[in-house]
Amino acid sequence: MKTRLSDAWSLIVGSFWFLPGVMALSSVMLAIGTLWVDSAFDIDWGAGRGLIYAGGVSGGREVLSTIAGSMMTVTGVVFSITIVTLSLTSNQYGPRLLRNFMSNRSNQIVLGTFISTFTYCLVVLRTLRDDDETVIVPEISISIGVLLALVSVGVLIFFIHHISSSIQASSILSGVGHELDAAIESLYPERIGKGERPSSDSWTTQPSATYGHPPHPLTIGKAGYIRAIDPQGMMAVASDHDLVIRLECGPGAFVFRDSRIGTVWSGSKLDDELVKRIRGNVILGNQRTAHQDVEYLMSQLVQPALLALSTGVNNSLVAITAIDWMGAALATLAGRQIPSDYRYDDGGNLRIISASLTFTSLFESAFNPLRESARSNTLVTLRLLDTIVSLTEHVTTEAQRQTLLRQTELLKQDSLESIPNEYDRSRILDRYRDIVRSLTDETFVLTHDTEPENVPE
Repeated sequence: MKTRLSDAWSLIVGSFWFLPGVMALSSVMLAIGTLWVDSAFDIDWGAGRGLIYAGGVSGGREVLSTIAGSMMTVTGVVFSITIVTLSLTSNQYGPRLLRNFMSNRSNQIVLGTFISTFTYCLVVLRTLRDDDETVIVPEISISIGVLLALVSVGVLIFFIHHISSSIQASSILSGVGHELDAAIESLYPERIGKGERPSSDSWTTQPSATYGHPPHPLTIGKAGYIRAIDPQGMMAVASDHDLVIRLECGPGAFVFRDSRIGTVWSGSKLDDELVKRIRGNVILGNQRTAHQDVEYLMSQLVQPALLALSTGVNNSLVAITAIDWMGAALATLAGRQIPSDYRYDDGGNLRIISASLTFTSLFESAFNPLRESARSNTLVTLRLLDTIVSLTEHVTTEAQRQTLLRQTELLKQDSLESIPNEYDRSRILDRYRDIVRSLTDETFVLTHDTEPENVPE
C-alpha cells in the first residue's frame, strides 16, 4: 500500500496542474483574508497613502479587470509559443523534453503565479460595490492585486530566460543525469568497497513450504507498463499464505493482458481472491516512470544521443554530453550494493525471488545502442572508451570488470571494421590497451590486419 500511495503521490506532484491548483486556492484564501482586513479595520494610512490604492469603485474595478484580463492573455500566448518551441526542439532531443517541461517545478510556479493573480483579482472584483446605500472599496486588497501584477511581470521575465535555457542540450541532459543519480542513491543507498557481491542461495536448497501442487503461473489482468512493485505488500501476502513468488518482470517491463509475469509455489491451490491480492502489488500504467525504473532514466539519455548520431542531425557533441552523464551514473551504481534477488521473511523462509537491476544490464542498455550507432564515428567511439577508462576506477566485482572488457572488445572490433583512417584506428587501439592494462594482468594479442606495428604481443 505504501508503494502504491507513493507512486500515486509522485504522479500527482509531478503533474502540471497540482502546484498551480494549490497556488490558485491559496490566492482565494489570500483574497478572503485581505478583504476581511479591509472590512474589519478602518485605517488612516496617512503618509503611506501613496503606496495604497486611493481611487474609487470604478477605478478599482478597472484596475482589477485590466490585471485579470492581461494575466489570462499573457498565460495563453506565452505557453502556446512555448509548447510550439518545445515540440520543434523535441524532434532533436526526443519527447523527454515535453515531459520535462510538464514536470518542471519552475514552469509550474510560473503558471501558478499567473493563475493565482487572475483568481485573486476575480475574488476581489466581485466585492466592489457602488450603489445608493453602500460604497465598498477594499483599498488593501486592490493594492495587493497591483503588487501581484508586478510580481507576475518579474516572473514572466524569469520564465523567458528559463525556457530559453531549458531547451539547450546541456540543460536537458544534465537534468536527466542528476535525476538518474538521485534515483540510484534512493534505490541503492548501501555503499560497498572492493570485493565480490555475496552470492544468493538457491531457493531449492531452502524451501519455505511443502508444495503439494504444481507451480502456478502468475498472470496480470491487463496490458501496460509495470510502474512499480510493492515489496512489503508482496512479502506480506507470501508470508500469510506460505507462498514462494518468483517475479520474472521488473519495473519498466511492458506486459500483455494475461501474460505471465512470474510463478507462484504454494502448498495448496490458489483461489481467485489470493491471486487478486498478489496482482494488487504490481502497479501498472500507460507509461514508464522513474519511481523504481532506473533503466527508464538511462534510456532518456540514450535517446537524445541516438538522435544526435542520426544522419539527419549528426551532432556528435550532444551524444558526447549524454555519454558523460551516463558514465557518471554508472560510476555511482558500480559502488552500490545490489540487493539480493532472494528475499526472506522474519522466520528465514524464502518468499520472493525478484529480478534486480544489475550494473551489467544497465551498462549494456546504454552502451550497446550507442556502440552500434557510432561504429564509424571516431569522436564518439573515443569518448565511449574514455568513459570505460574512467569506470575502471569504480568497478568493484569481477562481473563488472568482465562487462567493461567485453564492451571494450566490441568497440574495438566495430570501429576497426568501420573506420578507414589508420591514425584514428591507432588512437582507438591505444585506448583499448589502456583499459586492458587497468582491468587485467593478462596479455591481449591484437590480430587485426590494420593494427600498428608497435602493438604488444
